Amino acid sequence: MAIRKPAPLRIPRFEPLTVEDWYALPEDDPNRYELYEGMLVMAPPPDGRHFSISSWLHGVLHNYARAHAGRAFHAPAGVALSRDTGFEPDVVYLSQERMGRFGARGIEGAPDLVVEVASPSTRRYDVNTKLPAYLAAGVREVWIVDPVAKTVTVHSEGGAAPVTVAFGEPIPSRVVDIGNADLDRLPPLPD
Repeated sequence: MAIRKPAPLRIPRFEPLTVEDWYALPEDDPNRYELYEGMLVMAPPPDGRHFSISSWLHGVLHNYARAHAGRAFHAPAGVALSRDTGFEPDVVYLSQERMGRFGARGIEGAPDLVVEVASPSTRRYDVNTKLPAYLAAGVREVWIVDPVAKTVTVHSEGGAAPVTVAFGEPIPSRVVDIGNADLDRLPPLPD
């Protein structure tokens, strides 16, 4: 009796996802997903402090945008940075100059300004993954807002050193002029 040699094990090949796949995700899925270099990343829902700050900054940037023929968007607003990377920043600002990047699916290409509120659960991802991807794609400015330290760190294109200011101090932006955004006037949230 001859012993049969088993067939070789076939390992499925990983095919990176594209922004087309990302946009095709079911809209009724309660989870938030981002796409980084072809891989889906699930984002946790924001906590009250995170949502309060991002909503506040969206309102301030919305008022600025109306006065300057731009647009401000609040999450979930899809930003496709490349064929295999798309994020849902907390707040996005598009100047009149980049308005052509806004379409039916969201923003295709780098916006002028992205704001990420760094919750304890997302801080490393926001700073180590998303921040470099935004700047490499051509986002002019990225703000990382720390709700615990009550600071805003402004990262600008071109490799300039980031600048950190406390809530209540003017935000040193080269993209928008909103002073201190009255972040020091945010109503306190219970812990």
